[in-house]
Amino acid sequence: MMDKIKPDDMLLGLPSSGFHSNGYSLIRKVIKEQNISLNDKPPFETNDKNLAVTLLRPTKLYYNLIAKLIKFINVKGIAHITGGGLIGNLPRVIPKKLSIKLNLKNFPKDNLFTWFKKISKLSDHEMLSTFNCGIGMAIIISKKDLKKIKKFFENNKEEFFVIGQIVKKVKSEERCIIS
Repeated sequence: MMDKIKPDDMLLGLPSSGFHSNGYSLIRKVIKEQNISLNDKPPFETNDKNLAVTLLRPTKLYYNLIAKLIKFINVKGIAHITGGGLIGNLPRVIPKKLSIKLNLKNFPKDNLFTWFKKISKLSDHEMLSTFNCGIGMAIIISKKDLKKIKKFFENNKEEFFVIGQIVKKVKSEERCIIS
């Protein structure tokens, strides 16, 4: 499958339901240092009654959606974003001669991760190396399939984000480039 991935292929992100059980030692440390009460209402838009509910939301399962998707379109690569965040998981699904260029402007906004980045003072690189940053599953498709995939997600009432693209690797560059 990996050899089908080419420069200009698109990286799509499926939204996560939260931290997906990654980075909780760091989360606890920051919550404690900032003296934040888990009983407080989250300081971002959510229907959760308190921060504890938001932080402990179960991991979203993607199987049913992915099973339908791969019957509908040629998916060139799939990465489940677990421990190691996006930076640790994405390069595993592409050939070594390629890199992934992430476009942070297209990531989900005003959410748990935006808030946590602000209170923790972590850099983009640290956030992307530890957490899913709102993207629980990433898929790689051909650019020509973008219209078709938009229709698929609309029909399935699911959200997705165009979070990056595949590029040729330059010797000095990392496998996951943040832009």
